[in-house]
Amino acid sequence: MKDVLLLWQKMHYNIYRFNVFTSIYVFGLPIMLLLKNKYILEIYKKKGISNPEKLIRSTVSNSKVGTINWLTDGFMILFIALICFSILNFITIISGYVIWKNWSPLVFILLIGIPAIVINYFALWQNDKYLTYFKEFEKETRNMKRKWAWISFSLILGIFGLLIFSFYCINHTSRSKNSTSQAKEKAINDILNKAEDSLYQGIDKDSIDANIETRLEKIEDSLYKNIN
Repeated sequence: MKDVLLLWQKMHYNIYRFNVFTSIYVFGLPIMLLLKNKYILEIYKKKGISNPEKLIRSTVSNSKVGTINWLTDGFMILFIALICFSILNFITIISGYVIWKNWSPLVFILLIGIPAIVINYFALWQNDKYLTYFKEFEKETRNMKRKWAWISFSLILGIFGLLIFSFYCINHTSRSKNSTSQAKEKAINDILNKAEDSLYQGIDKDSIDANIETRLEKIEDSLYKNIN
C-alpha cells in the first residue's frame, strides 16, 4: 500500500512540475519575453521590483498558491475517475450488464467523481501532505527525478490504456454474444429446413403447393356462387 501511495504522490509531484514548466516556458513564454523589454523593466523598477521575471516564476512555481495547484489537482481527480470508469467496464464484462447504461449524467459524475476526490484527499491533500513530500522530492538527484518522471508518464499512459482496453473488451464481448446468437439461429433454421425436407421426401413439393392452391381457388369460387 505504501508503494502505491508513493507512486501516486510521485505522479502528483511530476504533473505539478510539468504544469509549472508549461506555464512558464510554453504558455507564459510571450509574457517572459515581454518582461525583458527595457521599458517594461523601468516600469517595474519604479514599483520597487528589480526582476519581474524572477518574481513571476517564483509565484507560478509556489506550491502553496496559484492556479497550477488547481490544475494539477484536476488532473489527479481525472485519473482516478478514469480508473473507476475502467473498473465499471470490467464489472460490465463479468456481469453481462452495462450498469451505468441508465445512469443520468449527474449520477454518473457523482459516482465516479466522489471516490476520485476522496481517494486524492487522503493520499495527497489531507493536512497539506503534498507540501511535505514535495520538499522531500525536491532534494532528490536529477537522475532520480528523471527516472520518476518517466515512471509517472508511463503510469498516465497505462491509465488511458486501461480505459481503452476495457472498452475494447466490452466491444469484443458484445460481438461474441451477437455472433453466438446468430450461429444458434442459423443452426435452428438448418434443423427446421431439414425437418421440412424430410416431410416432403419422395413427394414433389411443387405439385403439392399447386394442388393446395387449386383447392383454395375452388373453395373460393364455391363461396362466391353461394353468395350469388
